[in-house]
Amino acid sequence: MKLIFKKKPWEGSQIAELRLPLPCQFWMLCNILEVDPKKLIMDFLATLGAESYGKQGQTQQLLEDYFIQCGYGQEYYSEEDIRKMMEELKAIGTIWPKEASRRITERHTAWRNMYHKYWYRKWYYKHRRKH
Repeated sequence: MKLIFKKKPWEGSQIAELRLPLPCQFWMLCNILEVDPKKLIMDFLATLGAESYGKQGQTQQLLEDYFIQCGYGQEYYSEEDIRKMMEELKAIGTIWPKEASRRITERHTAWRNMYHKYWYRKWYYKHRRKH
């Protein structure tokens, strides 16, 4: 995966260029149902990442459970830690100031970046990384 503009992880979405092999069954299903694979993948990523525009509720819980069941990151973190990470991301994602003025939105964006920076560093350095 090649990041187009390298930013620090907490500075917002990254734009990546990657070639992704789509399994035949996935491609056929998307084609038959007329679901854009890019939209499906973006919905998945936004929901798992607890973005404010991602799916909420049971859909989000199912993706979190899927992530845990696959064992992602469990060589470094416990299931409890990973669930706590996701809970904290959801908390940050729910703070979006709907229908606020531009000034408030810009101020919120700066605060959100600080929350993300704090969150990232807290979990990145826990357990295994010494810098």
